[in-house]
Amino acid sequence: MNAKEWFRKTTWSQEDREEFFARLAKVDNPFHKAQYLRIQALHLRDSHLPLMVSYAIELLNLLIEECPEPSQLAMAYLQKAECLSDLGFFPEAIQAYRESLEAQRKYPSFKTDAALSFGIFAITYGLTDLYDEILGALNEFSDLANNPERIYRYNTIKAIIADFKGDAGSAQEFAREAINASQKFFSGLHYDKETFSLVAKSNDGLYRKIKELANL
Repeated sequence: MNAKEWFRKTTWSQEDREEFFARLAKVDNPFHKAQYLRIQALHLRDSHLPLMVSYAIELLNLLIEECPEPSQLAMAYLQKAECLSDLGFFPEAIQAYRESLEAQRKYPSFKTDAALSFGIFAITYGLTDLYDEILGALNEFSDLANNPERIYRYNTIKAIIADFKGDAGSAQEFAREAINASQKFFSGLHYDKETFSLVAKSNDGLYRKIKELANL
């Protein structure tokens, strides 16, 4: 790891922490300091180890509490929500998702996938009391559905919620849109029609449900 990668550590030993915070202390720019905290948290979460995910939350809390750079807050809260969801802290995750959306409203120049992530979270765990809130967020931030991966998630969420509400026709329509999107994978300037969306493959249960709804 060279000096430029000090905020992309994949381990978090005492030595790793000391080096990270020593380098962070030398960063004067608030934007960069917040960004380094957020990027390091992202790399720790990517390990999928509960202890590392908890360390990621600590870094995100430090960002939020000590260097709340407006342009980084929406993404920081989104990452925190996903970490909390990983650890099974659902009420806390819901609050973090809401804070991410609110931060995005206050600083709309920096967009996130919070509405889509919140929606996938809700339908994955059957949190039906959130469905109307999710639909509102999707409508508010619908401009994010701009590539196959996002289109897949957007229509998957809409299909599951429509099915829950008893609207079979809409559920089928949204499910078919999701299936169409899942058969395209955004790669640079072209689509590989033989490759399914990474999101589709990462949640087989939802994908099976969408296939069922599409074939109604």
